[in-house]
Amino acid sequence: MIENALSVIMGTGSLFAWVTSKKFVVEVRCAKVKEKISTIEIIVLGSFLFISIDQVFILLLLMYIYRAKIKNNYSSLFCIDSVNANLKKISVSFYYILLIWPFIYIVSLLSNFFITEAVEQNVVSLLRTGSIKEQLYIIVSAIIVAPIIEELYFRHILYTKIKLHLGILPSIIICSILFGIIHKNVYAYITLFTLSIFLCVIKEISGSIIFPIYVHSIFNIVMVIQIML
Repeated sequence: MIENALSVIMGTGSLFAWVTSKKFVVEVRCAKVKEKISTIEIIVLGSFLFISIDQVFILLLLMYIYRAKIKNNYSSLFCIDSVNANLKKISVSFYYILLIWPFIYIVSLLSNFFITEAVEQNVVSLLRTGSIKEQLYIIVSAIIVAPIIEELYFRHILYTKIKLHLGILPSIIICSILFGIIHKNVYAYITLFTLSIFLCVIKEISGSIIFPIYVHSIFNIVMVIQIML
C-alpha cells in the first residue's frame, strides 16, 4: 500500500517535471579543478569497490588522493557555494530524479518480469530485519557515503578518463556496465545500468559532479523507503 502510494507520488512529480521541462534551466558556476588521477590509482580504487572493502575506508582514500591533486580545494571539487546556492542545487537534483524516474521505473518493472528468482541481498535483509544500529549504518552509507564514493569514481574519474580516449557514448556505456557489476546484484543490474547512464548524462550536461551525487543520494533515499516500508 505504502509502496503504491510512493509510486503515485513519484509518478505525479515526474509528470509535473516533464510538463515544465521546457522552462528548466540549470546554471552552474564552479571553479575548474586541475587534477590528474593515474591509471594505477583508478585500478586500485576500482578493485577496492569491486571486492567491497569498507566504504568509509575508500572514501578516506579518495579524499587523500584528491588532497594531493587539488591542494585541499574540496569546495571547487564539490562546487560548494552559499547555503542558498546549495539548496538550489538540491532542488535541481530533485527535478532531475523526477525527469528520469519513469525510465527507471519501467526498466525496474521489466527486470521484475524477466528475473523472477533472485537471492535477496544481505543489505536489503538487514534494512528490513536488522538492529537499529545496523539499519542506521546502512542508511548513512546508502544516502551519503556511497553516492559520494561512486560518483567521484565512476562519473568524475573513470568517465572523464575514458572520454578522453573513446568519446562520450562509449564512456557512458563502459561506466554503466562496470557500475552495475560492482553492485553484484543480478536482480537490479539493468536498473542500475540505466541509472548510471542518466547520471553520466547529468554529469555531462551540468559539468559538475555535485548533481550526480545529489541525484544518486535521492534515488537511494527512495529505495531505502521502499525497502523499509
